[in-house]
Amino acid sequence: MVKRYFYLFVGIFLIFSSTVFASADYASKEKGWHKGAYTLLGVGFLNVDKDVNVVTGQSFGSDIIPAYGLTTGWNFLDHWATELQMRYGTEKVNGRREHAVNINFNGKYSFILDALTKWKIVRFLPYVKIGAGVFGAAVPNLSAGNDRLGVWGPTFDLGGGMEILIHKFLYVGLDFTQDFAFLQEKFNTINGVRTKILNGGFDPQSSLFGYVGVHF
Repeated sequence: MVKRYFYLFVGIFLIFSSTVFASADYASKEKGWHKGAYTLLGVGFLNVDKDVNVVTGQSFGSDIIPAYGLTTGWNFLDHWATELQMRYGTEKVNGRREHAVNINFNGKYSFILDALTKWKIVRFLPYVKIGAGVFGAAVPNLSAGNDRLGVWGPTFDLGGGMEILIHKFLYVGLDFTQDFAFLQEKFNTINGVRTKILNGGFDPQSSLFGYVGVHF
């Protein structure tokens, strides 16, 4: 437990120090070049582990599934942006398909460092983000024929990555998001008996995406 809080403290300290350094380094730079709206399309992977039917002990699919993403946001300042991030993953296992969706509303801080943004054609922008949202999934009910179960829950998320701005218009990058979901329990009535099918509670999930898009 002590070690966990130590790592958390170190992480917060490094982010704070980097933010102060980035702000100081930015003082002599052109203002407003990173303001504007942006839209990104992505492909990657979602981690949706612990998807196990309590009654049968069977899992619905793999822990890692392929996914697609859409992010739209607005840099109201060069450093700061708000964004809406949506990720959808699906997988078919034994003739049955699982669907999973994450929707997050984030605040994002981009580190504008002279060493990474001194070129006019290509500028590198590492960033961190924090937000909240909702997770939803439709999974096969392995206890009742081809029935389907819907499960959802609120999420808190942290993340970061690297965006590359090319010719002040084209965006490419890599994004990592760690979602902390709190899922509902799911019950079903089998032969007149109400039976728990899915455990609820805390369920950390993560995703890794490559993105391409435009920054206006």
